[in-house]
Amino acid sequence: MIFLCLDVLKPLGHKAIIEHELEGFGIRLNKKPPQINFRIKEKGGLNYNPAVEQSELDKDLVQVNTRNHCNKQVRVFDCALVNSERIQNTQR
Repeated sequence: MIFLCLDVLKPLGHKAIIEHELEGFGIRLNKKPPQINFRIKEKGGLNYNPAVEQSELDKDLVQVNTRNHCNKQVRVFDCALVNSERIQNTQR
């Protein structure tokens, strides 16, 4: 939970600036997280199965992002990803 306390005498533009900075760090205010099911497997590499048609995400983009994040930071090499809703590139 994030609680913003702003000065009444300052302009309301400060709230927009703070929200923009938080979204830059990946914190989504007043938004639900994207419905992505992530499951670790023992072997088989990366399996990407979109449940609905994706307009911005394709398998190559998902593989690059998964390799950068999961393989290097979390040390997961075999996983299954399932998108249950249409995801935009900015919601990753």
